Amino acid sequence: MDYDNNYMKREDLDYLADMVSLNIIRYLESLDWFSMNKLEAEEELLAEMARLMTLLSAYEEKGQYEKCAIIQNKIDKINRKLNK
Repeated sequence: MDYDNNYMKREDLDYLADMVSLNIIRYLESLDWFSMNKLEAEEELLAEMARLMTLLSAYEEKGQYEKCAIIQNKIDKINRKLNK
């Protein structure tokens, strides 16, 4: 292919194309990592929420309402984090 480019050589154009491609790939990879990291954090919060709800239920059955209040506060904190 012939190029009507008086300013850059073919090697320079190839190098520029490689650099642009590399930067695009790095950007897209960073987006994937961010979304995966966010998903993992959300999964951890949901797992902790399930554990706390199980404890809450057990404490309610035993009539240990002070412990229920503490657990409920922790559940509320997790809900706020999940709703951000």
